[in-house]
Amino acid sequence: MTTVTDAELHFAPGFTREAVETLSRAKGEPDWMREKRLAAFAAYEATPLPTRDQRPWKYTDISRFRLDAFAPHARPPQGVAASSQLSVPGQDAAAGVLQQFDSHAHGGDLFEAAQRQGVVFTSIDRAVKEHPDLLQMYFMTECVPAQRDKFTALHGAFWSGGVFVYVPKDVEVQLPLYSLLWAESDAIAVFPHALIVAEPNSQVTLVEEYGSAEVQQGILSAGVTEIIAHEGARVRYVNLQRWGATATHFGTQRALLDRAASLNFATIGLGGRLAKATGESVMRGEGASSELLGLFFGRRGQQFDYVTLQDHQAPHTSSDLLFKSALTDRARSIYYGLVRVGPRAAASQANQVNRNLLLSDRAKADSDPVLEILTSEVTRCTHGASVGPVDEEELFYLQSRGIERTEAEKLLVSGFFNQVIGRVPDESVQQRLRDAVDERVLLLA
Repeated sequence: MTTVTDAELHFAPGFTREAVETLSRAKGEPDWMREKRLAAFAAYEATPLPTRDQRPWKYTDISRFRLDAFAPHARPPQGVAASSQLSVPGQDAAAGVLQQFDSHAHGGDLFEAAQRQGVVFTSIDRAVKEHPDLLQMYFMTECVPAQRDKFTALHGAFWSGGVFVYVPKDVEVQLPLYSLLWAESDAIAVFPHALIVAEPNSQVTLVEEYGSAEVQQGILSAGVTEIIAHEGARVRYVNLQRWGATATHFGTQRALLDRAASLNFATIGLGGRLAKATGESVMRGEGASSELLGLFFGRRGQQFDYVTLQDHQAPHTSSDLLFKSALTDRARSIYYGLVRVGPRAAASQANQVNRNLLLSDRAKADSDPVLEILTSEVTRCTHGASVGPVDEEELFYLQSRGIERTEAEKLLVSGFFNQVIGRVPDESVQQRLRDAVDERVLLLA
C-alpha cells in the first residue's frame, strides 16, 4: 500500500469513515488513537443534529445546516507565514507561541525559561507520539468525551493540529502561552483543540486565538477545550474568536477543578455569522474556584449563542460569572446560564451576571440565568440579567462636552466591555483584547 503523507492528502467535502482512516494513517498514528477516532465517528453517525426542542438550542435552528458542504482536512497553505493576520507576540510578552494554519500546526516554540522548567507546549499531533501516556489519560476522556454531542463527536474523529500544555508540579509559567489558528481555505472544517493539564500547585496561562479570511463558501469550526487543574493549580485561559463573516463556529470548553484549584476563564466573541458554544467549570474538589468572563460584540446579522454551567460538586467552592454583549444592526445574542449547587456542596457561593447593550432597534438579546440549588447550606447564590439601550443621560453628558453621538457611543461601548477585560489577570493579554475589541468598535456607524 502506498503511504500518503498528511501534506499530500486531498479530501472531498463530507465526513466518512474512510476519510477518518485515511487521515489517521497519513499522520502515522498509533492504533489507540485510530480506534479513538473511529469510535468518535461512530458516535457522530449515530447522533442526530440538535434541535430546538433541546433547551440549550432553543433559539438556534441548524436543521438546514449542511455539514457535507465542508471538507474535513486541508492541504498546507502556500506562503504560510504571510497568510496569517494574527499578530505573534515576542519573547518579552509570551513564554511560547504555536501557530496553526488551516489543518496544520507549525512550530510550538517554547522559550528557554519554560523549557528548563519541564513544561510541555506542543501540537497534539506531536504529543500523540512524544507523550502518549498523557494523551491516552487526558485527551477526550473524562473532561470532554467525544460522545458528548454531534459536534464533539465530529471533532473527535477529525481533529488535526491542536495544542497540548502540560505543567509539572510546583512549576509556575510566568508569561502567557499563545496558540494562534488562522484558516483561509474555502469550504473546509477546522477542529481547534486545546488540552491543558496543570499538576498540583502549578500555574499557567494559555491564550487561544482563532481567525479566518473572508472566503466565499465559508468555514466550519468545531472546537474543544479541555482544562484539568489538579490540587492547588491555577489556570488562566483566554479564547479570542474573530472568525471571518462567513464562518460558523461550534465549541465546547470545559474545566475540571480539583481541591483548591482555581480557574480564570475568558471568552471573547467578535466574528463569525453564527457562534454557538458551551463553557463549563466543574468544581469537583473542596475549595475550588472559578471566574468565568464573556464578551461578545455583534453587528449586521451575527448571532452569538452561549451556554454556561457553574457546577459546584464539593463543599466550600466558589464561582463568579460576568458575561456582556453589545449588539448593533440586526445582531443577536443568546445566553443561557445554569448555576448548580450539588447536595455535597455545602458552604458554597456563586454569582452570575449577564448584561446586554442594544445599539439598534433591530438588535435582540435573550438572557436566561438559572439557579439549581440542591443543598440548604449555601453561603450565597445570586444571579441577574439586563437588556437595554445605551443610557441617554450618559450620551448627553458626553455630547455636552463636544463629542459627536457616534463617537460617544463608541466610548460607552469600550467602557462597557472594559469591566470584563480588566478582570483578565495579565496586562499584556488585556491590551491584546482591547485592541481586538477596539477594531470592531471603530466599525460602528
